[in-house]
Amino acid sequence: MTRLGLVILLGVESLFCLVGIARAEVAFGYTKVIFASQNHLVTPVSVNHTGVTWWLVDTGAPRSVIDPELASRLGLKAVTTTKAGSHDADRGSTFPVVLIDDLLAGTFHCGRTACVERSIKVIKDMSTTEWKGTFDKTGILGLDLLYKYGAIINIRAGKIFFSPTGNLGMSREGYEKMGFTYVPLTVTSSGRLELVGTLEGHDYSFFIDTGAAGTVLDDSVRAAAKIPYANLGGLTLPFMDVKNARLTYGIATDFKLANYDAKGALLTFAPVNLQAEGFGRFSHPLAGAIGIDFLYYRSALIDIGGRALYLKPSTSGR
Repeated sequence: MTRLGLVILLGVESLFCLVGIARAEVAFGYTKVIFASQNHLVTPVSVNHTGVTWWLVDTGAPRSVIDPELASRLGLKAVTTTKAGSHDADRGSTFPVVLIDDLLAGTFHCGRTACVERSIKVIKDMSTTEWKGTFDKTGILGLDLLYKYGAIINIRAGKIFFSPTGNLGMSREGYEKMGFTYVPLTVTSSGRLELVGTLEGHDYSFFIDTGAAGTVLDDSVRAAAKIPYANLGGLTLPFMDVKNARLTYGIATDFKLANYDAKGALLTFAPVNLQAEGFGRFSHPLAGAIGIDFLYYRSALIDIGGRALYLKPSTSGR
């Protein structure tokens, strides 16, 4: 076993010991994740036993995506089609859905997997200092696969754990003994990871978006909370057709996600109008997306199979 393999194995064993579950009780696989440019998470994936390429890990994407160039090279055939939603920059466009015989993420075989075939040119130019080999980006690992296999995403440790049963069965008590605060998650009918919280006394829904480098809430939320703000520049969200929108930031003095106190969090705001952009039904007015910045500094564990987000106090003060 290589030194890297030993380190990964020890990390896995430590995780199961800390949450109070014997390793032998759980069948699982795992993959590593690394940071690419602009704080995007990527993971190594092999499609139909071909060479490894890198896929964006994006809980904000309801469907997994494969680049047309790779799909063509592998001779993948469309089995159906899907239409872009009203929030999509390509709204109204129809895309083929192709069937992969075997998608391998790290050590975990996802088996036959349906992926939307569409351009991912917006992530093609991403680079990284954490990997010295070939760094071709050819897909997006979306919530459909992460949900199906009960993924646990540990951003700080750089790991995703998968279960063939769809739930690794980790105990809430075990996480809390490690100093985490439990925040319940709901998977919406439109494929979003919803969590509920309050901002300056107003109830909102949020969704977890690991494909977003930063946490972005709608301008209307900032106005309702009367948060003092400063200009930060422009925001472009290619998949949503948001181009150079004015981005502002402010400090939340009263911000909670369920029982987790996020007071002092640095939040950014833009006129993204998520509620009107077809993101599906939420239990409360949709405030925006919780991105990698918020999650990383709070040592987030995203337990999709267990429908839970676990957070620690921020290490950044923000």
